[in-house]
Amino acid sequence: MARSSRKKKLETAPDGPEPGSAWGSPRFPVVWFWGILLLYAPLYFAASMPPLPTEPGQPPLELSRFQLLMVTLVELPTFLGNMTGEPADRVGIFDRVPILAITALMLAVAYTLGAVLLMWLRLSARLDRAEHFAYSLALGLTTLSTWTLLVGLAGLLHYPLLVTVPLVVVLILGGRAWKREVLESIPRAALEVEETDSPQVSTAPEPVAPGLGRWWWLFTIPLTLYILLAGMLPPYEYDVIEYHAQVPKEWFAAGRITHLPHNVYSGLPMGAELWALLPMIFLPWEDAWFTGTLVGKTILALLLPLTALLLWSAGKRLASPMAGQVAAIACLATPWLVKVSVQGLVDGAWAFFTLAAFYPILWMFLPQARKKQGEELPTRILGGLIVVSGLMAGMAIAIKYPALPLCAIPVAALLAWRFRTELPKLWRTQLLFWLAVLVVCGPWLAKNAWQTGNPVFPLAGNIFPSDIRAAENIAQWNEAHQVPADPQGNRYSLPQLFNAVTSLLYASPWTMLLLVPLGAMAWLGENRRVAWILLGIMLFHFAVWWLLSHRLERFWLPLFPLACLLAGLGAAKVSAETGKWGRLTMQLACGLVVLIGFLLLQVPPVAQLDPRLLVTLESLRLSQETSRSPAIAHLNESVPAGQTVLATGDSAPFYFRGPVLYHTCFDPSPLRPLVPLNADARRAWLAERRISHLYVHWGEIARFRSPGNYGFPPEVTPELFAELTAQQILGEPTFQIGDEQNPRVVVYPVRWEAP
Repeated sequence: MARSSRKKKLETAPDGPEPGSAWGSPRFPVVWFWGILLLYAPLYFAASMPPLPTEPGQPPLELSRFQLLMVTLVELPTFLGNMTGEPADRVGIFDRVPILAITALMLAVAYTLGAVLLMWLRLSARLDRAEHFAYSLALGLTTLSTWTLLVGLAGLLHYPLLVTVPLVVVLILGGRAWKREVLESIPRAALEVEETDSPQVSTAPEPVAPGLGRWWWLFTIPLTLYILLAGMLPPYEYDVIEYHAQVPKEWFAAGRITHLPHNVYSGLPMGAELWALLPMIFLPWEDAWFTGTLVGKTILALLLPLTALLLWSAGKRLASPMAGQVAAIACLATPWLVKVSVQGLVDGAWAFFTLAAFYPILWMFLPQARKKQGEELPTRILGGLIVVSGLMAGMAIAIKYPALPLCAIPVAALLAWRFRTELPKLWRTQLLFWLAVLVVCGPWLAKNAWQTGNPVFPLAGNIFPSDIRAAENIAQWNEAHQVPADPQGNRYSLPQLFNAVTSLLYASPWTMLLLVPLGAMAWLGENRRVAWILLGIMLFHFAVWWLLSHRLERFWLPLFPLACLLAGLGAAKVSAETGKWGRLTMQLACGLVVLIGFLLLQVPPVAQLDPRLLVTLESLRLSQETSRSPAIAHLNESVPAGQTVLATGDSAPFYFRGPVLYHTCFDPSPLRPLVPLNADARRAWLAERRISHLYVHWGEIARFRSPGNYGFPPEVTPELFAELTAQQILGEPTFQIGDEQNPRVVVYPVRWEAP
């Protein structure tokens, strides 16, 4: 009897300090939040930012984050004026209308496909509107990407009708199923109304904690508009124009998805890049590759507001409206997420699908999600949530290989923990999850196994003896992507760990002010279980990144939506018991981080973003052709139609308008076959491929060959070019940058005929 009484007392005891104590004061969470923020803010604002360039001969200007923000505030009119570009640039934004229209059409098709899948999984009625919208788009984009891959592997990229018909069939079948479900739902709805009208059932709504206020979404407008406009700009980031945009361009030209022996990155999973390839198939004009690239880049940018939308729903379901609103604003105000999303890098998409994979499993850990009206959710609903989670994790892997250890495996582990006491259900849920994962990422692994002999190409080349690369190329890749060493040769020293932790917490130039202070508040709230799960996921992610990767800070990106959700849980605690004081605190904090996030993105030399949001696309394209390497603009004007450029050193040929033979630093140079040949054979080889110009970028070659860099094929030497010139295969340079005796860039005309 005593034991039963004690158990009852514990169950009814409040979670946390007694209301009458000082620790339980209603204003206690607000005081604690401001205390943590005041301790954290000096570290955050004192962090060093990337240096500002100065006059030639002067050292770069080193500024702290606070100093940079003050400079940006003072010079804000100047920075905003950069949106119209240089005087020679033409101003205009109406040429974005076709990009927006094609993007909207793709997203509408994706939404419809995803909504059909949610209906077949019996989840439509279990999701709120925002969740339904986010997951419909996510599933639809996953479907479009996977279908484009299958079509491309079949070599049908030049047959748009064959691409369209199966999608139309799916939409028709889905429409019929939707109609049938609507008709069947009418009697159910009437029955629910009768039950609701019954006096035995209480219809009083549950109390809901207040959020930021009715107009909270106004906080999201400035950064969302910036993300949209910046996302439509032509690509300029090096990785984007080297392979994220370049590989789909080449696949489209070839009419099939195949391994490119001159671009090792074509073996990476490119699920997100296929959103650029798909519209190219249907566009009738000559520069379809360019328009398709802008559409794909815009979709990548819009995934960030979609991430914020999903965080809003997740915060509401896991805690309160305040949690969802603050999490969404924190997501949009995190400069790292904005920066990679608008540049066209795929890490933002990886982050979105990671969140979308974890969320259905997190949902299962809440008592109010596991049960409804005292009864467990039906097995088919749990199965639907697991399938959706698996498809999202599979899409994350189809975007980047690291999503396997950083997303799929921890999601599966979390799912196993949820059903650890039910062995039959444990095995069934794991099987269902991994089958869903393989549906999406499996075709990419099969593609690589078929085309390169290595399912995870270019990783693990020394494990798969069938890998098509030479041993030295495999060793070069592995060395470039191993855990980095400090000057003393240490890879796992305490100073390295300390620098990584501090960089993640506050010293990284692109982190966000509220993540740590609000994340610390999450353990004072009622959702400690979810908070511990989120912290465990993030610690696991950091450990894998630290122990196994080449520690690229951009690989932290999938952590940030989870950190934003944790911050939302903290915001729910700050505001739950403090009324207007908690709401005012969160309103001030959200306004501050939106301002900081916007200002940090406005200094082009620091943010490395193109600020010319209001310049015409054609002006921007011509500018990128010239600024990336003036030699490309020269060659676009000089190379006759039907002839080809051979380029070495410059591994980012996206803005070449005509055919180009090139290679990345990890691939053999196209010059290698010339090395053992005599003069006549060399001319014949060049003439057969109609190579009219040879473009060499010695500056890039020197960078690749510098200590600690990736290395470069050894056959590209000044001696080889001197020999080709002496044999009169190469004429006098038509374009050159740098000292005449030691140029950085040279363009040679090729002579096919012997003198």
